Amino acid sequence: MKYFHYMTVEVFVHATEEKEKVVEAVRNILGEDAFSASSFEETYAEGYHKNPIGILRWTLRSSSRAGSVLKRVMEEVGEELFTQIEDRVDDEGVLHIRLDKMKAYRGEIALARGREPVVLRFKIASYPRGREGAVRTLRRFIGPDG
Repeated sequence: MKYFHYMTVEVFVHATEEKEKVVEAVRNILGEDAFSASSFEETYAEGYHKNPIGILRWTLRSSSRAGSVLKRVMEEVGEELFTQIEDRVDDEGVLHIRLDKMKAYRGEIALARGREPVVLRFKIASYPRGREGAVRTLRRFIGPDG
C-alpha cells in the first residue's frame, strides 16, 4: 500500500551558521539512502537586519523512502508524536513535524522546542483525501502492521 505521495524537508541557514553542518543535520535525519534519493533546492532571502538567510529544501518522491524516514523519527519520538498526530495533520492531509536542528547535527532525533527547526512535511496518500483520511492512514502505517 502506498502511504505517502512525497515528503519535504526545509531548513533555514542563517549567516551565523555553517551550511555544511545544517546539511549534515538533515542527512542524519533522513539517513543516507533517502538523502541521496532526494532532490535539492536552495534559495536565499534577506532577514530583517539585511542578513542573508539560506533556505534549503529537499524533496523525496519515494513512498517507501518517506515511510522509512517517518519510521526513523517515530523510533525516537514516537509516543509523543503519536499522541499529537491529529494536531499535526492539516486539512490538506500533510503531516508536519519540527525537529531540533542542533540535536540532529549531533545525530539525535528530537522534536523541536524552540525556533530554528528542521521542518518535515509528509503528504499522506489517503482516501478520502484530507485530514480525516490522512489521520486514519497514518494510524494504519504507524500501527503494529504498518
